[in-house]
Amino acid sequence: MRRALEGNKIVCHTAEWLEVEVKRDNNIYYQKFHSNDEGAVADDDVKIIGKTKETGTKITYVPDTKVYGNIFIDVESLKEMLKNMSYFSKGLKFKLVVDGEITEFYSENGLIDGINNKNALSKPFSYHYETADCKVELALQWVQKRGEIKGYANSLYVKDGGRFISAFKSSLTRTFNALAHTKFNGDLIRNVLSGFVSVKVRVGQWSNQQKTSLANPEAGTATSAAISECLKEFSVKRQKDFNQVITLLLQVDKAERAADKAREAVLNHSQEMKELRKSKLAFIEKLKDSEELGENSILLCVEGGWVALTYFVICQ
Repeated sequence: MRRALEGNKIVCHTAEWLEVEVKRDNNIYYQKFHSNDEGAVADDDVKIIGKTKETGTKITYVPDTKVYGNIFIDVESLKEMLKNMSYFSKGLKFKLVVDGEITEFYSENGLIDGINNKNALSKPFSYHYETADCKVELALQWVQKRGEIKGYANSLYVKDGGRFISAFKSSLTRTFNALAHTKFNGDLIRNVLSGFVSVKVRVGQWSNQQKTSLANPEAGTATSAAISECLKEFSVKRQKDFNQVITLLLQVDKAERAADKAREAVLNHSQEMKELRKSKLAFIEKLKDSEELGENSILLCVEGGWVALTYFVICQ
């Protein structure tokens, strides 16, 4: 079997060499590859180099400086990536060895272990949903502000989301308002919800070459159903928490409406100021403070040290 394993071709092609150890069937299998202009080439057939009762895969490779130039590995970013990978691989242990120092990453409960928001309003909750074509896992938490939903497809972070995140947003808004008998906009609801949306599909369809947006329609359908069923379950089993969320949203909505009115008043005031400037009825140099003080501005007429008994209020 003198051939490169399919999943190693790209990595091997950008490496000086690559070794693979696979522990399974009580054996340790080994194969080494090197890269040339044509791609990944196996140095020899697969060999059995030992016995074991363990299972797992170990891949060792050296990046090729001809491809990457000066090689720099951001260890902190790598740790963050492995930590997130552990959440999507429940029960699987990752080990990072840097200069002899070992850091382990392991998640017993999966995605829900990755939720740790300082502005928590409720305890984290999770939901699993599965169809013939797609698996969906939700790990969410209601927060007091600055909620963020991150989408993952086949355990990889999808920055731009795609169809499944769009379906999540629309279904979230529709279902929440139906359950709460409200008419909140989607942005308002998502601002108090944080967590992960993970989908797994057989074959990923991507909207771009960078794979930052998933286009699979079945992922959108499954995710829409998942968040809808999740919210229905949450509203029944954790009714007190659900009512707290509604109360918070009513307060936020009221505050935002007041802020909108204040913003509108400021804009109208600015427009009036512009019109007054154009008419040149006011705002000579000595009266410029009235722009800032508005109705609190007072004009005192003084003659030879005497203050007139009559004063005028400059109304904006």
